[in-house]
Amino acid sequence: MADTQIKMTTTAEVSVYACAPQTVWAMTTLKAPTFENIRRPTLDIVAVIDKSGSMAGTKLELVKKTLETLVAQLRACDRLALVTYDTEVTLDLALSPMDDKGRSKATQVVNGIRDGSSTNLSGGLLEGLNILRNRPTDSRREVSSVLLLTDGLANVGISTTEGIIAAMGAVAAAAAPESSSSSLATTLRRASLSNFFRRKSPTPEQQQQQQKTESDSPVARPPTNLVEGCTVYTFGYGSDADSNMLKAISDAGSGTYYFIENKDTVATSFGDCLGGLVSVCAQNLALELRVPNGCKLRKIHARNPVEFKEENMCAVVRLADLQSEERRDIVVEIDLSEASPSAKQLVLSSSLEYLNVITMKMDKVYETLTVERATKLPSNISKSTEVDVQKCRVVAADAIERAAAKAAAESSEASFAAARAILDAALAIVRASLTPTDPYILGLIKDLERCRTGVESFTAYNSYGGSEMTSRGQSHWAQRSNKAESSMYVSSAKSAMRSLF
Repeated sequence: MADTQIKMTTTAEVSVYACAPQTVWAMTTLKAPTFENIRRPTLDIVAVIDKSGSMAGTKLELVKKTLETLVAQLRACDRLALVTYDTEVTLDLALSPMDDKGRSKATQVVNGIRDGSSTNLSGGLLEGLNILRNRPTDSRREVSSVLLLTDGLANVGISTTEGIIAAMGAVAAAAAPESSSSSLATTLRRASLSNFFRRKSPTPEQQQQQQKTESDSPVARPPTNLVEGCTVYTFGYGSDADSNMLKAISDAGSGTYYFIENKDTVATSFGDCLGGLVSVCAQNLALELRVPNGCKLRKIHARNPVEFKEENMCAVVRLADLQSEERRDIVVEIDLSEASPSAKQLVLSSSLEYLNVITMKMDKVYETLTVERATKLPSNISKSTEVDVQKCRVVAADAIERAAAKAAAESSEASFAAARAILDAALAIVRASLTPTDPYILGLIKDLERCRTGVESFTAYNSYGGSEMTSRGQSHWAQRSNKAESSMYVSSAKSAMRSLF
């Protein structure tokens, strides 16, 4: 039987340190099993599509063709719901199995989508979340996600990022509905948010279909709370979409933001996303990092939720999911205490607990890191190239994030110059890597240079620079692909699915 467990390793920047107190770098690496060795999980997907007036013409036709391909790639054990929004929100297809009948109905719905008026983004998103929220526990598929696409700014309903994130939290925290046909309006009314959007009520036929399809249970498995595990992926089409809002929504939903710069990348972006969803192999990951008495965790270089405990001697890093072939490198700085000479001193213990989606059982992995402490250091100490590469990733991701914030704060020549200075400093560090010709390092350099050109002028920034930095920063922090033109972080599952779109 193929190994389905996550592999975990720990690595120090060097193997020997002086006995004096000091700050050192180390990392814990998680590696998912390969796509060929995993069982494809069952899916519940809600596609939430902007059909406002600005989507008219080529944009909407490309999206419709992409949705048809999405329908074709889903299996009978997968389910799909379709929600469209302009000024109002419409449930066009209740969550339905993608068997022959379901595919036919979904294709008919897709072909009937027509452009409308304004952009009630919040209403569409919250309707999608509520569809997944209202599923009976025993009918939920193993992986569930909302795919939100828009080309403009939210101008109906909740229009601020903070308001939308708060509403997402209200839906997630709402009490479970008494019946599977409860509407989003009921949930938000409990949270005093129902006045923020307008929604067309589903027809009696749609309500009946919703109740029928949600009673179709997938393969039996241990009960898991996958409502909280639902992910949200956002797709911003063109420079008019609010990239910061879409990134924030995807961050809140433990998903990814895709910046779709032109029409040629719409389908590939959806293919990349679906390729990841069909290869999810772990969910609800909790990584505990612990240092021995006298030492402290100074900093954890990640954008995941982190909880420090026991006066920074312990920290828990939480990750929503892991897809096949992905890796997560959690880079840490540790304050070592003074020590006597020792051939092996424990400096870091890493313990991972997660839901193995392949076996549908909870798995645990444990690993320790030891180093030598010496009175006199040898002259030929070599640094770990793996740690160096990941330090460069952290430098690049942090610089892109800070440059994006600097440019967005004022959008002036001075702020653009400051953003370029941040990126130039990062470029100097990454170019000085121990492995400057490594393909990964070259990819980081390429992204930093691309982001730099995006803040060379107002035209460049407004057309792609702002969205590009938002997208690339998130990608490098998450170590997950979110750009159709890039091969970084692309697994074989994603590559295969991209080719079908």
